[in-house]
Amino acid sequence: MTKNDLIIRVNKCQNYVSEEETRQAMEILLEELATSLEKNERIELRGFGSFCLRLWGPRYARNPETGESWRTQPVYAIHFRPAYDFRMRVDNSRINAVAISEERYLEETAMC
Repeated sequence: MTKNDLIIRVNKCQNYVSEEETRQAMEILLEELATSLEKNERIELRGFGSFCLRLWGPRYARNPETGESWRTQPVYAIHFRPAYDFRMRVDNSRINAVAISEERYLEETAMC
């Protein structure tokens, strides 16, 4: 799903808001999330998950062609931890999809 797809889906649920207003609200939301992470603030969206920054320390890198090695700079990475209910919902949907595909496979092979 792209940002535009999300805007269209949200707009369909809100009859009293125009698509442009939905787009502006989405832009503001994403900008505020980015600003909070820039300030090293933790973002928690109950029922969805949380975002925080994790520091990856310097490491040794190597150029495979020349064999030259160097030490990289430390970098921050955005870490997402899904909420328990959200994670279980996704897991259960994937487990059900696998079970259905296995049943179809067994049915098709039994017919042969």
